[in-house]
Amino acid sequence: MGIDGVPKPESIVTKPSTSTAPDTASTEEKTEASMADKVASVVADAAAAAKMVVLDTDNDGQEHNEL
Repeated sequence: MGIDGVPKPESIVTKPSTSTAPDTASTEEKTEASMADKVASVVADAAAAAKMVVLDTDNDGQEHNEL
């Protein structure tokens, strides 16, 4: 696949995946993990809010046919 007007690279450089223990993880890896935790937390909060919006909190057993 290519992009018109963009020259094809001569070579593609890839970094090997390094598996490190949490106590020897680089600052960048710790930052990425921290950001992932924050994103997961916000997504969980948003899911909980969405559930609350669609939840029928009126538990009297009657249907609401006002319209």
